[in-house]
Amino acid sequence: MDKRIKIRKGKESDIPQLVKLYSGVKEIEDFVGMKYDKGYFMHFIRPKSNILFVAECDGKICGALNAEAAELTFLNNVVVARAWRGKGIGGSLIKRLEQESRKKGNKTLLALVYDWNKPMHKIMRHYDYTRGEKTVIYSKNV
Repeated sequence: MDKRIKIRKGKESDIPQLVKLYSGVKEIEDFVGMKYDKGYFMHFIRPKSNILFVAECDGKICGALNAEAAELTFLNNVVVARAWRGKGIGGSLIKRLEQESRKKGNKTLLALVYDWNKPMHKIMRHYDYTRGEKTVIYSKNV
């Protein structure tokens, strides 16, 4: 990975850059009712069971990963700025999440990936994740 890229834990002062990074990313904007704002990111910064990592490139946030870790770790999102894609940032964020999951004693990491999100499927296969058979997600706005 490029030496100008640093993976670290996210902090509250990162939130304005994270809101901008997550805005308009098709791969994550399809979740019903999801709003990527200060409250969303604080959910991953404050609690010990949640995780937020950022990739800093030339001093600015160029990627991020957020996950929930209880009995297992659930990867919510991996986002990399278009200009920085293809440089190993997404994979580096996932590897860091794997390390953190092991530290927390979690032996399983799950990720939900849309069928059409080919780049993410490629990353998951590259890092030896096993694809599940079929998953159907139901949602309802109430």
